[in-house]
Amino acid sequence: MSEVKTEQTGVLAEYSEIAASLVTLKGEYEGKVYDVTTTAGMKEAKVDRALFRTGRADVEAVRKGLKKPYLERGRKIDSDAREIIEAFAELEKPVAGLIKEETDRKAAAKAEKERIELARVQDIQNRINGLRFNLSEYHPSEDIKAFADGNNAVVINEDGFGEFAEMAQTVKDDALKKAQTAFSKAMNREDEAKIQAEEKERLEAEKAELKEQREVQAAKQKELDEAEAAALTKDVEQDKPNHGILNDKVVVKIENESLSSASVAFKRIVDLCETPGAAYDDIIKDVYEVCATYIGEN
Repeated sequence: MSEVKTEQTGVLAEYSEIAASLVTLKGEYEGKVYDVTTTAGMKEAKVDRALFRTGRADVEAVRKGLKKPYLERGRKIDSDAREIIEAFAELEKPVAGLIKEETDRKAAAKAEKERIELARVQDIQNRINGLRFNLSEYHPSEDIKAFADGNNAVVINEDGFGEFAEMAQTVKDDALKKAQTAFSKAMNREDEAKIQAEEKERLEAEKAELKEQREVQAAKQKELDEAEAAALTKDVEQDKPNHGILNDKVVVKIENESLSSASVAFKRIVDLCETPGAAYDDIIKDVYEVCATYIGEN
C-alpha cells in the first residue's frame, strides 16, 4: 500500500481524494453564517453538519483500512517475539539455576562465616566481662578470694582472646587490684565484727553469771529471812504469858534484823496472836506497836 504523499495536500495518497473534497468544502462553507433561529436556517445547518460528519467517517474508514495490515503484522511481530523469548528462556533456565544455586551457596557461606565471627567476638567479650570485678568490700571475704583465684587461673593469650588479648589482660589486672583492695577491707570488717561478737558474747555471759549469782544470793537470803522469821515467831510463842518480856524480845530481834525480816516476822506474829481469846489483847497491841514502828505502818 502506497505511503506516497500528494504534492497538493502533503497527505498520503490514500487520503488525497478526501483531502481534495475537504479543500472544496472549506472554500464553500468556511465562514458561512447560519440563522438557526429560523426553521430553514436550522435545517440548512443540520444538512451541512451531516456532510462534515460523513467526511470524518470516510477518513476514519480509510485510516482503519490502512492500519489493519500493520496491526496484523504487529501482532505477528509480538507473537513471534514471545516464542523466541520463551525458547531463549528455556535455554537460560538451567544455566540461571546453576548460577543462582552457586550465588545462594556463597551468600549462605558468607552469612555463616559472619555468624561464626560474631559468635566468636561475643564469646570473647562475655569472657572479658567475666574478668571484671563486680563485687565490693561488703561481700564476704571468701567470695572475693574465690573471684581472685578464678581470675588468676584464666590464661590470657591470643589463642583464647585473639585480637582482644591486650584488652583482656588490662581488665584482668585492674580487677585483681580492685579485688585485693576489697579483700583487705572485707577482712578488716569481718575481724572487727568478730571482735564485737566475742565482746558481746562475753558481756552476755557475765550478765548471765551475775544474774545467776544474784538469784543464788536471793535464794539464800530468803532462806535466812525465813529462818529468822521462824526463830522470832518461836520466841513470841514461848513468851506469850509475859507480854512485857515479849515486847523487849521483839524490839531486840527487830533491831538486829533487816526491814524485810521484820516484815515477815510481823506478819507471822500477827497471824499467831490473832488466835481467839481476850487474854492476848495486850500482847497483840504491844507487838503491833513495836513492829509497826520499824516497818512504817503506824
